[in-house]
Amino acid sequence: YCHAYEPTSLREGEVLADKFKAHNWYLPSLGELCRLYWYHSKGYEVGKDFAIFARGVADGLFTIFNSSYHWSCSEYSNNSSWHVNFSSGNISNNYKTYSYVVRAVAAF
Repeated sequence: YCHAYEPTSLREGEVLADKFKAHNWYLPSLGELCRLYWYHSKGYEVGKDFAIFARGVADGLFTIFNSSYHWSCSEYSNNSSWHVNFSSGNISNNYKTYSYVVRAVAAF
């Protein structure tokens, strides 16, 4: 699903850059997800130190991370993978059958 993702909420007159079209997205690794959590924990106030997502959220180009468990692509075993709790930053693993949030990221 992440690989096939393509944003659909474009403003009038906007054209999606090729690097953000389908098949350029992936599920982040545990390390990448931890880094995303760290920036999420800095808040979304424009001008605040390390709040790198703030401008995107303010401009309506990015949504705030859900304060839930987010899956990573890093496997723990055949049956489980690592995830990050975006309300606390805790890292753990669980069965892949659990319904947690996924957040596709684009490589660019």
